[in-house]
Amino acid sequence: MPLFRIATSLFALGVLLSQCATIQKLEEVSHTRSNPKYEKFQEEIPAPEQDPNDHKIRKKNKTVPDVVLVAIQKDWVGYSQSDRLFYQNEILRRLLSFGIRIHNKELLLVEDVLTLRPLMKKKDIDAYILIQPVGKDSDSGDAKLRDSKSPSKFNITIHDSVNNLVYENLTAEWKSQLPEESNSLIFWNHDKGIQLVPPIQNSIKELVYFPEAQDWKKGLDKSIHGSLNLYASSADTTVKINGVIVGEVPIQNYSVVNGPNKVEFSKPGLEPKIRYLQIRAGIDKSVIHEWDDDRTTSSLVVQSFPQGLDVWIDSERKGKTHQYMSEIIPGDYRIRLSKSFPQDRGVVQEFLFAEGVVKLRPQTLESVALPYWVEEALHPNQVELWRPVGKRGFVPGVNPKLSFGKKTKLLPGDYGYLSSYFYLDELVVQGTFPDAIPVNQSIAIAFKSPNRTFLLEAKGEEISFYELKSGMKQARSLGVWKFKEKIKPEERIFRFETHPKKKEIRFRLGNREIYKTEFLESGFAQIGLITRGESFFQGMPLRDLKIFYPDMIELEKKKENK
Repeated sequence: MPLFRIATSLFALGVLLSQCATIQKLEEVSHTRSNPKYEKFQEEIPAPEQDPNDHKIRKKNKTVPDVVLVAIQKDWVGYSQSDRLFYQNEILRRLLSFGIRIHNKELLLVEDVLTLRPLMKKKDIDAYILIQPVGKDSDSGDAKLRDSKSPSKFNITIHDSVNNLVYENLTAEWKSQLPEESNSLIFWNHDKGIQLVPPIQNSIKELVYFPEAQDWKKGLDKSIHGSLNLYASSADTTVKINGVIVGEVPIQNYSVVNGPNKVEFSKPGLEPKIRYLQIRAGIDKSVIHEWDDDRTTSSLVVQSFPQGLDVWIDSERKGKTHQYMSEIIPGDYRIRLSKSFPQDRGVVQEFLFAEGVVKLRPQTLESVALPYWVEEALHPNQVELWRPVGKRGFVPGVNPKLSFGKKTKLLPGDYGYLSSYFYLDELVVQGTFPDAIPVNQSIAIAFKSPNRTFLLEAKGEEISFYELKSGMKQARSLGVWKFKEKIKPEERIFRFETHPKKKEIRFRLGNREIYKTEFLESGFAQIGLITRGESFFQGMPLRDLKIFYPDMIELEKKKENK
C-alpha cells in the first residue's frame, strides 16, 4: 500500500477515535496536590435531632409502625371498577384485621408514589404497602376488561417511606368462577306488563392465598428496626442496650428500635462507658469499643462480600467471615481465606481465595476485606468497609448511601472515608463521578498501596491524576482531563486495575486508558474517598462503586457450574 494511503488511513482512524472518546485531555494545564493525610476521625455522639431530609431520624423511639396503603392507578388497567374495588377493599379489610395502623384506614389510589412523600413526612409514616396486580391484559388505556374467570394475583411489597429500601415481598391470589347456570326463567310482573329478567351471572371470588399476620409483622418490624453489631477490644466486655443486659461481645445482628439508643459497655474493674447511637430502620450499624487499658494487645476484623468464607490464622481455623478477633498478641500473622466446593461422589475441594501476612501492632484495630464482588460499595449494608478519616468536624451523612455532610466551617485539609485493607491481587475498583461538580468543590478517589498513592481528583469540569510516593509532601498532576459534553451519566466512569502477574497497574477514565506503570508491590491496599475542607463536596461522592477480583469470580462460577 502506498505510504500516502497508509498516512491517510491512520489520520482517518485518529479522527474516528477522537470523535468516539468520552474524555478530552487539557494541554498545558497542570495542578499541584498534597499527599493525603489519613488522620483518624474522632466519632461524635449524634444528637437525637430529627433530620430534615429523613423524618425517620427521630428524637424518640417508635415501637409501632404507621403505614400508608397504596395502589398505582395505571396498574389496574384491565380490571373492571367493581373488581378493582373488591380486591382493594378486601386487602384493606384483611390488613386492618391484623391490627396494622393504616393512615385514615383507607387505600390511596395515586399516579406516582412520589406524590405521597410530603404526606408521609407530615404524618410520620414508617412504610408504605404497595399493591400491584400481576399479569395485566394490557398497559394501554383502551385495554379490554380482564376475563372474570382468570385468577387474580398481586405483588404486595413493603417499602421504606423515605428511600427505595424494600423490607418484604409478599403475594396474594384469588380465583374467580361463575355459579352454575340455572334453566329457570324469572318473570317480573309490574304495571306495564310481565317482563322476562335474565339471570345475573356474578363471578364468585375465592381466596387462594393471603399472607398471614406474622408475615406482615416480619416486614413491618423492619421498618422500625435497625441492626447492631457490637465488638470490644476485651472479650469480657458486657453490653447493655437501653438498660437491658444483652450479653458479652461479640453481639451480632441485634435488632434495635429506630431512633436514639443508649449502649453501655462494662468490664470488670473499670468504669462503664456509655454511647448514644442513632439507629436507622433497615440499616446495619457496627460499633467497636476500645478500652484504654488494652495497651499490649491487638484486634483484627476479617470481612468478605459475600460472607461465609473460612478464616484461617496461622493454620488455625477461626470460623467464617465476617470475623472479629480481639486480644491478639502483636506480631505478623498469615491470613488465609478459603471456601469449600462440593465435587462428585461427596468429595469436597477447598479453594483458596486469598492469602497474605498482616502486621498487628499494640493497641490497634486492623481490618482486612476480600470483596470478590461488592456491587454497591457505597450502600449502608457495606458501611463496615469504611471508616471516616480527616480532621474533627466532618459529619457523615445519614442518607441511604455514603455521603459527605458538613455542619461547621472546616479547616483546610482532607476529609472523607478510608476503606479496610484489600489484598493486592487481580483487583478492580470501578465507579462513576457525579454528573456535575461545582467549581468551588472537589471530590477524589484514591488507591493507596504500601509505597504509593494514585489519586483522581475532580473539581468543576477538570479531573486531575496524581502519583504520590510515600514521604512525598506534594506532587504535580501527570495529566488533566475533562468529560466531553452531552455524554451519558454512566460514561463518567473511572477504573483502576492491578495486574500482579504482568507487574503493572492501569488507570482508565471514560473509555480511555490514561496511565499505566510498573507495579511490584504486594500485601494490602486501601481505597479512599476524599474531599477538602476548603472545597468541601457535599452529597454523594461517587456512584455505582464496585470492588472485585475478576479471577476469583470466574473461578467460583466454574466451580458452581460443575
